[in-house]
Amino acid sequence: MSLAGVHLFPVRHHSPRAARALGALLDAVRPAVVLVEGPEDALPLLPQLTDPACEPPVAILAYRTDGKPQSCFWPFASYSPEFAALRWAARNGAVGGFVDWPAGLALADDPTGSEPPAADDLGLVAGRSHWEELAIHQGMRSFEEFWEASFEAPDYAPLAFSAAIEAFAEWVGAHGQRERSMDLRDAWMARRILDRIEAGTPPERIVAVLGAAHVAALRAGRYRLELNAEQPAPLPAALTLIPFSYPRLSEQSGYGAGNRAPFFYERAFGAGVDYARATLETLLAFGSDLRLRGFSVSLADCIEAYRLAVTLAGVRGKSMPGLDEVREAAQATLARGERAPIDAHLTPLLIGRRIGRLGSKSGRNPLQLEFWAALDRFGLPRVDEPVTATLRLNDPRQSEASVFLHRLRVAGVPYAAFLGSQRVSTRARAGEEAPGGFGALSRVREHWEAQWTPATDAALAERIVYGDRLPQVCERRLGERLETVTAAVAASELLVDAVLTDAREATARALAALDRASIADEDVASLAGAARTLGGLCAYGTSRPALEQAAGTVEKLFALTFTRAVMRLDPACRGDAEATAPARGAQGPGPPQAR
Repeated sequence: MSLAGVHLFPVRHHSPRAARALGALLDAVRPAVVLVEGPEDALPLLPQLTDPACEPPVAILAYRTDGKPQSCFWPFASYSPEFAALRWAARNGAVGGFVDWPAGLALADDPTGSEPPAADDLGLVAGRSHWEELAIHQGMRSFEEFWEASFEAPDYAPLAFSAAIEAFAEWVGAHGQRERSMDLRDAWMARRILDRIEAGTPPERIVAVLGAAHVAALRAGRYRLELNAEQPAPLPAALTLIPFSYPRLSEQSGYGAGNRAPFFYERAFGAGVDYARATLETLLAFGSDLRLRGFSVSLADCIEAYRLAVTLAGVRGKSMPGLDEVREAAQATLARGERAPIDAHLTPLLIGRRIGRLGSKSGRNPLQLEFWAALDRFGLPRVDEPVTATLRLNDPRQSEASVFLHRLRVAGVPYAAFLGSQRVSTRARAGEEAPGGFGALSRVREHWEAQWTPATDAALAERIVYGDRLPQVCERRLGERLETVTAAVAASELLVDAVLTDAREATARALAALDRASIADEDVASLAGAARTLGGLCAYGTSRPALEQAAGTVEKLFALTFTRAVMRLDPACRGDAEATAPARGAQGPGPPQAR
């Protein structure tokens, strides 16, 4: 059985033109089954993804469930062809589905990485010399400019677009290096489409939306079903749907199908893939933004910028202006030739700040629910850009917020970076003061820099193997580290982390681990550091709930650790200046207290 008759539609992910052409094809064909490139075991997430209340950008997240940190994303924008196809299927009563590798195979293909395979949907891989040379040969300065001028801006008919992008994928395949994973995925996807035909769906009632390189291989019959016996062993994995953001989509994060300016392309898609209209809207918005910032920019300047963008596109043989013309026209007219306003103000406008939102059908895990509820409760930032937050620890609510942020830190969830505790603290000083340890015990304020990213939700999904509440995750993460700790000072640092996160079981275990470590530790500096921390707990830890059950224990351990340090001091101070430097340094004053 062959794939003859199946409507194979080639795309580049996050292409507004591909999404529009695909929509026209779907309306004409009215398929019974719509299959898209994506992890086949994400089918249970389809109701969430097609929920009208779900607002892109969002991403399917796959993560390992064996406790090892590894994940990968399949992001969707409103103009992603796969997203448009699945939404069309949901609206029109067709069956939607995914036909690519399941999550476990995608993760196994690169067990040390954190993204899908390196080749993108056009079959382009690292070392892009051939297609960059093609762009230069066509008079373009980059492949992205070539793609935009050749495929995005021209007003293709659906079949003409399909033929054009497929021909380009054939050219890439003939001139570039194709990874073995692409062949394995070809075989997998072909088998899944054939399964639908064998189950009784006529080939002409199936539309398969795949990366152009895969379509080129499948249409030409360059797939070997026997390769399915050679697929890698899958890793244990789970899937969830998470919000994504335009800043992440623009950075591509190693994923070859990202794009340069998500919000600009959203404008184009919303205007019927009219890049001239998107150019005008962008320049007007940039002019308005500059006026608010005190620049002298008029409406006439915006019109002149648009005219220049159209003229540049015509000189370059383009059907419509694109991103490069927008930037150059804005710099020449609105920014008066200066580059700084373009980088500082236009680029963020082109990228956008949009963060996706999940609908009511979304199935976030308990850690994600706890995280988002805490952001609302404490008024913490929920945007994908750095925001500084100051917590005054004499306020009970802000003290709770501090515990929450320390729990995220201990759990390894990237959200907030500790900047310091002084009256004025900046990113430049970040790292000068440790977030935990002795200095954390006497603080009256904390400065944090918070920023949600998709990696935040990814980590929350991965940490579910430790527990379904952040306190449980901290208890178990600290417990793992305490099992291997040997130095007294390291045990004391884990003790402070347990106290800061109100991890009461870990606090008791840390006290026991510190006692054991101080007996065997011969390092005077390590013992002195541990004694200094214990002294701080005696002085400042009385208000910490985690120490209530350890009343008297900390004082006794402080006395024992201090005594053990003193007993090891004499032999440690015998020798020359170099040999005794650590022991002499251990006798110096403790770190300055935060004010």
